[in-house]
Parts: sequence; C-alpha cells; structure tokens
Amino acid sequence: MLSRPTSLQQHFPHMTDVILLSCQFDINAFQPSLFSQHQIALPSKLEKAVPKRQAEFLAGRFLAKTCFTDLSLPYKEIINGSDRCPIWPKNIIGTITHSNETAACAITTAANIVALGIDLEYDINVKTCEDIYKSIINEQEETFLRSLNCPFNQVMTLVFSAKESIYKALYPKIKQFFNFDAVTITALNLEQQVLTLELSKDWSSTFQQGQRFECHYLRFERSFLTTITVFA
Repeated sequence: MLSRPTSLQQHFPHMTDVILLSCQFDINAFQPSLFSQHQIALPSKLEKAVPKRQAEFLAGRFLAKTCFTDLSLPYKEIINGSDRCPIWPKNIIGTITHSNETAACAITTAANIVALGIDLEYDINVKTCEDIYKSIINEQEETFLRSLNCPFNQVMTLVFSAKESIYKALYPKIKQFFNFDAVTITALNLEQQVLTLELSKDWSSTFQQGQRFECHYLRFERSFLTTITVFA
C-alpha cells in the first residue's frame, strides 16, 4: 500500500538541512492493520473516518517517521491539534501534504530555519479552474499569469499550491486564518521553477505587508509540489 520513500532534496538545493521525502500509496489496498504493521498510532478521532482519510494520515505519518529516522531522531507520535494541524516535538519544524495517491513530508532541526511549508496539488481541470480562479487571484495576478507560456489551469494549480504552502509555513507561527487575497504572486520564473509571493496585508507583527518569500516548486507529470522555507 505504501511505496518506498523517495528523497526529493536534490530538486531543492536551497533547502539545506531539510529532509524532504515523498511516497505513493494505494487507497484501494489500505487496511487498518497497516497502522500496527508500521507502528503508527491511529488517533481515536480517525477510528470512524473513511478509508481514504485514514490512508492519507498513515502515508503522511509513515513519511514523518522515516524523516525522523534519517535525522537519527527517536520517533514520537505526532498528534493533530484542534485545528487539525500536526503538533511537532520541540525544536522540530515539519510539514506534511498529500493529494490523490501521493504524500510528502519535510522536517528540519536547523536553527536557522523558522518555518517550512509544502503542498502537493494535482492539476485542476479546465472547467473547475474557470469556476474558481477568481477566488484565488486578483485581476492583476490574472493578467500576469495569462501572459505566461503555460496552460492557465496548470499555472493556477501552481499558484493555488504556492499560496497553500505559504499558509502552511506561517500558520503555526501566527495561528490565524487568511484568505487567498492575503498573499499575491509578483513573479514566476518557469525555467528556474520559482515564484515570488508578497504579503498583501499584515499577518502578524513578524510577517507584515510587503514581505516577500520565494516558493520553489517541482513539476511532476500531472501535479506540482511547492515548498516555502523561511530562514531566520
């Protein structure tokens, strides 16, 4: 049900001192017994969840456990808070994502990294893209993105994922929800596979309007993996 973890670090050389792994999982082959087989606890809140939700949780924690091993750290069960976000052990920064049959996880203990965010999204189909894009980008962003030599539904998938990644990176620090208009895409280099995102409002006393972040991404056959690393 779970494939062998694959390291993606070679695709993100800027993410020094970060363990970044991905794996494939087959929802149709999922069995609850896999939790005990991999020595991962099934939270009581998920005992009655649908198999898809349990399989996604298992895949994410399986990768997290492997990351701990790669860092020679003892694995401690990572529970979710009331906001459903993972609560990582002290001095560890981590982030998990999953979509369809793929999961990924990144963790670090580096003192010079204050936040990590990753997100995996499969291509939004053309019709859905036209239905939802106005809730994700503003008119200025739309003009810029439509000018790029890339199918609009694919570039919108990338932008959606990038905005999810910055939210996943900063939310553990600010504990506040923001809509997609709270961050703006100001640049996108398709060759170097990097976007520039700018906060369009204050998120906290630390992360304020005008602050910019680089989002590096990896293109798979039908999906994008985006990453945000915030250095001290």
